[in-house]
Amino acid sequence: MEHIVQRDGYTLLIGDNPSSLFTYFGVTEMHGLNLAECESYPSTKDNAYIAGLCNFIPHTNERFVYLNTSRWSYGLVFHEMMHQSLYKHEYNLELEEEIITWAENESNYIYDTFNN
Repeated sequence: MEHIVQRDGYTLLIGDNPSSLFTYFGVTEMHGLNLAECESYPSTKDNAYIAGLCNFIPHTNERFVYLNTSRWSYGLVFHEMMHQSLYKHEYNLELEEEIITWAENESNYIYDTFNN
């Protein structure tokens, strides 16, 4: 994992190898995905087994967001931040503006800080 950063309410994980996500958490399966399939799947700028993932850290109630640098784009970052923002705002769509604004602000921080 290239970057591991504690953020407000989640752990941000950034790396170029989705298999490292399984290794980092010490699991071979999580959230319907598995390490064997991940290892056999090429990770390129056009395709990957995991481009990004936002979910619970296995066996905990804590959240993580993973971003695959081989698929890096502002769209990918914003997509995953929207998932986290919806969770953070308890999927309350009456908070639509807050949800989008939080995702945008977090995406801007991540993209500006980690865009190599």
